[in-house]
Amino acid sequence: MLRATRRGRGARAADSTERGGVTLETVVVMPILLLAVWATLQGALFFHARDLAMAAAQEGVRAASAYTANNHAGATAAHRFLAGAGEGGLTNASVETRRSNAQVQVVVSGSAPALVPGLPTRVEQSAWGPVERFTTDE
Repeated sequence: MLRATRRGRGARAADSTERGGVTLETVVVMPILLLAVWATLQGALFFHARDLAMAAAQEGVRAASAYTANNHAGATAAHRFLAGAGEGGLTNASVETRRSNAQVQVVVSGSAPALVPGLPTRVEQSAWGPVERFTTDE
């Protein structure tokens, strides 16, 4: 059995209390959603820059720990890695190499790209390893 819906004063009164509800929800939800997307993108850029700095430091350690290598070899290898990784992943990169008789350490620092100018995005990663040396079986 079909019933006719009642259109009249009662139906319009119920609809008028929700007028503009979707607009208000959109005004509240959209900035939160956009902020979450922005934070996710900024986090991805930061962690990508950190990974680049760590990989460059490890590459520098591999080069600087060779038997006949020096500090310059490690810094050159780290800079070469960063140049090959592409522009923009880690900006203002600097490489510092420290070497003792037994160990070499390479520190790579720079800035991750920032979606908002002025946001602190400083990145610093270090890697170390033993220096190769010649030994005899005596």
